[in-house]
Amino acid sequence: MTSEYDGVTFSSAQLAAADLFEARFVNCDFRGVIADNICFEGAQFEGCSFRGAELRAVQFGAAWLIDCDFTSARLDGAEIAGARFSKVAFVGTDLTNASAGKVDFSDVDASMSVWIGVRLIGATFTRVRFEKAIFAGADLSRSRWSDCEMGGANFERAKLDDTRIYGGMWSELRGVPQQPSSFQTFGDNAMEIERVLRDKWRE
Repeated sequence: MTSEYDGVTFSSAQLAAADLFEARFVNCDFRGVIADNICFEGAQFEGCSFRGAELRAVQFGAAWLIDCDFTSARLDGAEIAGARFSKVAFVGTDLTNASAGKVDFSDVDASMSVWIGVRLIGATFTRVRFEKAIFAGADLSRSRWSDCEMGGANFERAKLDDTRIYGGMWSELRGVPQQPSSFQTFGDNAMEIERVLRDKWRE
């Protein structure tokens, strides 16, 4: 039977003891929680706050998160394969060395977030704000980017093989990504985005 939690404020100890697999969380408070290797596999979250939480190696595989807030949270080493994040705040969130496949982000604010060394192969980003985000050493191969804001993002040594970019703002990029074997840009400003990226590879 699926466990349901509505309006619950979790402490670190309560979180470690809870039945979390495929659970449903509505308007729950995880702010400041500190825990390692927590498994939220297949869980659903709506209107939950994880502000300032430290959830190292957390597992959000196949989870669905809507209207949640991860501002300034630490999720380094997170496993988010198959997860869906919609209208989520990742402002200043640290996802260093996170791993995922076919993860979906839509209408997300991830400004100033840290994605160093992440593996987001095949990820889909739709209307995501990544201003001043750090993707140094990230593997973003086969990812799809639609109408994203990338101003000042750092792609030092990032892999963009077989990437598809559909519009958005890709200006003032920092760092030099690895030159991909192939990539494509689409939309009214496709040529401008391609010019920005090619200028980086010539640096």
